[in-house]
Amino acid sequence: CSDCSRDQRCENVRVWVRTRDWCGGAGRFVVKIGDWTSKELGVGESEWHWEDCGVVELPEGEVEIRLHDLTGFEGRCAGVALTEVGEEVHGACFLTSGKDSPRIAPPSELASLGGYASPLRGESYDFVVVGGGYAGLCAAVAAARQGVKTCLVHDRPVFGGNGSNEVRVGPIGRVGLKPFPRNSDLAYELMALTKGEGKTSGGLRPFFDDAKLEAWLVAEKNLTVMREWRCVGVSGSEFQVSGFKFQEGEGIEAIEVLDVRSGERRRIRGKLFADCTGDAILAGLAGAELRTKPEEGETLKGEYGSTNFWTTRWTDHEVPFPTCPWALQIDETNCDIARPKSEVEGDYPYAAGWNWESGFGKNAIKDGEWIRDYNFRAAYGMWDYLKNRSPEKEKYAKAEMDWLGYVLGKRAARRIVGDYVLTEKDLTEHREYDDGVVTTTWFLDLHMPHPQNARHFPEGAFRSIAYDDPRYDEVGDRSKGGYKNIRPYAIPYRCFYSKSVPNLFMAGKDISATHVAMASVRVENTVAQMGAMVGRAAALCVKNGWTPRQLGAEHFAELVKLLRKPGRLTRLAKQGQGRIGVKGEVKYWLRVAYHKMKKLLGRSYLEELAG
Repeated sequence: CSDCSRDQRCENVRVWVRTRDWCGGAGRFVVKIGDWTSKELGVGESEWHWEDCGVVELPEGEVEIRLHDLTGFEGRCAGVALTEVGEEVHGACFLTSGKDSPRIAPPSELASLGGYASPLRGESYDFVVVGGGYAGLCAAVAAARQGVKTCLVHDRPVFGGNGSNEVRVGPIGRVGLKPFPRNSDLAYELMALTKGEGKTSGGLRPFFDDAKLEAWLVAEKNLTVMREWRCVGVSGSEFQVSGFKFQEGEGIEAIEVLDVRSGERRRIRGKLFADCTGDAILAGLAGAELRTKPEEGETLKGEYGSTNFWTTRWTDHEVPFPTCPWALQIDETNCDIARPKSEVEGDYPYAAGWNWESGFGKNAIKDGEWIRDYNFRAAYGMWDYLKNRSPEKEKYAKAEMDWLGYVLGKRAARRIVGDYVLTEKDLTEHREYDDGVVTTTWFLDLHMPHPQNARHFPEGAFRSIAYDDPRYDEVGDRSKGGYKNIRPYAIPYRCFYSKSVPNLFMAGKDISATHVAMASVRVENTVAQMGAMVGRAAALCVKNGWTPRQLGAEHFAELVKLLRKPGRLTRLAKQGQGRIGVKGEVKYWLRVAYHKMKKLLGRSYLEELAG
């Protein structure tokens, strides 16, 4: 260049960084491009915005771009964009290396880069599942094992949803119960794959091997797995969708998915779809009827907050921790509130269980980032207090925070309305329906802000209390209801497909249920059984040209026959049941005989093949 002594061509570009100050400058960072360093970012404006970082002289060839953290507290960067000097950035931009010098690619050329303006590639499947939690995993695998060409779309790098290594909620809910105990076979396989090592309680599960779980998916020859792709759009075709003719209204013809790393977009066509996102993302895009608020007339009151677990560990040396004036200010007057029934067990100096929960009264989808950040402020505030100001700070001198879940663990958000809406009375009065297919066993588990915690923190409680807390009578509000156990209950098939979108199934925390009924059906082992049933139902619909509604109304006996068959009793399923080897088989059948004897003797009985 004429402007410098280096023997290479350079180009001046303007650097933009999409960022926000999430908590009073706690997440400060800089961007480094070669020898150039930006100003401090993550300071000032609390909303997401593109920040102008000035002009950098970019040399020809490869240049390393780095994010350099300054605080250790979650600096926020959603993108780095390089533009021509004098141009502003309004979306995503891509830098290409030309033959002679680097340059900025105009939008017309972004297709060759797989950028946001690239033409959509079309792919077709029989069954498309959106969401890779327990429900989506089982729906996709169950359909693929029935010979159906299936696609699983999941927007995270790992699978499992709330039960994944990102969130670590321990799976609960009984499996192997009537009317269709073999519909639990896939749930048993997940148990064997994800049990991890060590003890789990208080809602926190140990880490497991993500590679094994993904290999389990990839082994299905009829299944295409799209990891780190997000469903961002829906296209519909009135009365005719991929060879199906509907009379009820408009169905989904295809979904548009976005690669969250590269920005590439694709269009995925399908005959049938399943929303297993938990947040009803696909259903919302498709215009399905949804519910978000509690229904009138139900007796139990309570809410669903969201949790970010966190843990600490012992070390062999003293570990300092900085003071956090931007975090929630916790001290001896507000640190000790009612203990939950199930505390986190194990060799932790301190660990946060299920009751570290906030976001009461907020929208878990729209306000999810705020809720997650509030949980962060609570966690760092507590650890700051324990390490630096607590009378027991010497106890924690050799302890450090080792894990904080950055993905929000949501309990419930939006519910899709089906041909039937499961209610509180269905569960408490045990109303039986001829189309019961998936058995739920968890109690009506609604939570409330802990009243003592709420008084100390006017922005919102970050600790919850539930009906089964041992000190509920002391600090709870009995006028809002009481602890409600239920008998194992078969959820009607009509709760698993959309009333308004004719080719949409659902499984998971977005099925057709009231606010209170969702308290029972939302747990992992139960939603795994939902997914297995939906996948097998979808296979029948694909092979016979039926809609989900037609299957239930006109051909339900075919689904019953299929659900009575094994989901394929693999070695993994046997391992989950404890049936590996002669000793395991003997124990298994002794348990079966024991329960059958109890039934013959007329005692209270639950057919619990899994033990």
